[in-house]
Amino acid sequence: KMYSDRDDVNSAYIEEDADGITFWINRNESSFYGAENMRTVDAVIDGNLDVSGEKNRIVKTGYGDIKMAAYETASPMFGDVGSGTIGVDGLCYVTLDSIFAETVNAGCEYQVFLQAYGPGSIYVSERTPAFFIVAGRAGQRFGWEIKAKQAGYEQNRLDCRRDRLKAQDSVDYAAEGAKYYKKYMEGLIT
Repeated sequence: KMYSDRDDVNSAYIEEDADGITFWINRNESSFYGAENMRTVDAVIDGNLDVSGEKNRIVKTGYGDIKMAAYETASPMFGDVGSGTIGVDGLCYVTLDSIFAETVNAGCEYQVFLQAYGPGSIYVSERTPAFFIVAGRAGQRFGWEIKAKQAGYEQNRLDCRRDRLKAQDSVDYAAEGAKYYKKYMEGLIT
């Protein structure tokens, strides 16, 4: 099937549907939809995205493509969780998982959240790109969660479109309309 709007060449697109598979092309964009998957480049969704199944991001690592589960924060971050026990020296060294470490920039300041399992006080005494140290009473069990910025996205925070929206809001549409009307009345625009 080929669809086109005679007044708008940008609206022309081709759609092919066979055996539950749809291939769609619109100028420089194309998509493939199948019963089991969808493949496209730079998809933009104007509206809600509701997901009843997994919502993952594929991250390329030395271990291959890794599916990372979505965790919504103001900055692009990944997280990991685990547990530990304080050693006889009052310390527990928690090494970052090697696969996780490839997906984040642990050289940036990352956050570690602790939960003591039982009475006692624990705290993070040191953070490095490879590990962090939890200090407390020997034998104290605890849970931890780390949140670190995604590698390659360290400077992103919230929606970068805010700057573009501010620029749009600064347009004086009444003045623009008045200029257009004046040109129209002078015969410069037909």
